[in-house]
Amino acid sequence: MQFCSLASGSNGNSYYIGEGGSRILLDLGISAKQAETSLRQIDVDPACIQAILVTHEHSDHIRGIGVWARRYRIPILGSEGTLMAMDRMSSLGKLPPELLYPIRAGKRYNLEALSIEPFSPFHDAADPLGYSVSAGGKRVTVMTDTGMISPQMEERLKCSDLAVLESNYDPQMLMYGPYPPILKKRIRSNVGHLSNIDCGQILSRVFAENPGLFVLLGHLSEEINRPDLALQTVCDLARSTLESADRQITLTVRGARTDVFTV
Repeated sequence: MQFCSLASGSNGNSYYIGEGGSRILLDLGISAKQAETSLRQIDVDPACIQAILVTHEHSDHIRGIGVWARRYRIPILGSEGTLMAMDRMSSLGKLPPELLYPIRAGKRYNLEALSIEPFSPFHDAADPLGYSVSAGGKRVTVMTDTGMISPQMEERLKCSDLAVLESNYDPQMLMYGPYPPILKKRIRSNVGHLSNIDCGQILSRVFAENPGLFVLLGHLSEEINRPDLALQTVCDLARSTLESADRQITLTVRGARTDVFTV
């Protein structure tokens, strides 16, 4: 299974997952043009993408979906609440109703070689989903935009081979940053985002049972985080259970793709 983050951050998120002839995008919060360019750079024909999985309706996760849906006529999968919220958004243009396929957390869906397992995170959206995608005995999990991690979500990380885990903000930068108090409260709430410290503490527990997990830190804020700070904070905490944590944790890239990872 191949994985590539096409972009990850508070200004746009999209991930590519492929196995054999099965190719999907998870979110499309960047422009269709940027996604097409990044896919061609990793030798993936955009016309070969078979579906887009949507986590939730916030613009940094769906910005390019309207153009892509009309251009390529592929299924858009998300929760019923998410799809209904998207359908009401004028910024996406008209979404072809025959391309919208509602799915539910807790059910398994198969797309040729890929097995898709949606789960429910904790975020202030209509009905958000996270995803684990499996093929050939390997599992990739994308777990961002969640103010907290349930024991069931943590178990998913313990059973994954590669994960994108949110490391959105530094608590001190949030406290003294430019955001108004109501936004600061929302970010650090149980339906907001995970901090660098939250992420590191979660990984310290996960690595104790799954020391082979490879982690990409995702959805970093531009205003209240720094990539070097996120990586240092998370690695320092994760080393409490895995000495080599710094070799198994890396960063996604804001506004640009990562290398392709083979799972």
